[in-house]
Amino acid sequence: METDKLKLEIAALEHQLGLKKERLNRIQNGCKHDWGQTQFVPDYQEAYYIPSDREQGIELGVDSRPGCYVDAENTRIWTRTCRTCGETQTTQRTKKTLSASNVPGCGCEQEVPDFGG
Repeated sequence: METDKLKLEIAALEHQLGLKKERLNRIQNGCKHDWGQTQFVPDYQEAYYIPSDREQGIELGVDSRPGCYVDAENTRIWTRTCRTCGETQTTQRTKKTLSASNVPGCGCEQEVPDFGG
């Protein structure tokens, strides 16, 4: 039967996929990581309006939900990729660091991506 043949092929492919994922994990876990340049890729969600129940033609009496505006949101995201193994890391966390200044004794505090490692 054709379906049985397809099920066997799928099982074999899933097994091969599992082996390849394990191999990739071994390579990436054993890599000394030479991280490329960190990329800033913000995720911007536009503001929008959720209409009230009444505006949608739904009548619930006292349980009606009023309309509501949702503010725009800009999520700061950074990514970096290892030049050796191709592993990509993504973070939204930052940490404050002091950077050197041209003026002796002065430093500037700035936020930099924190990849946690």
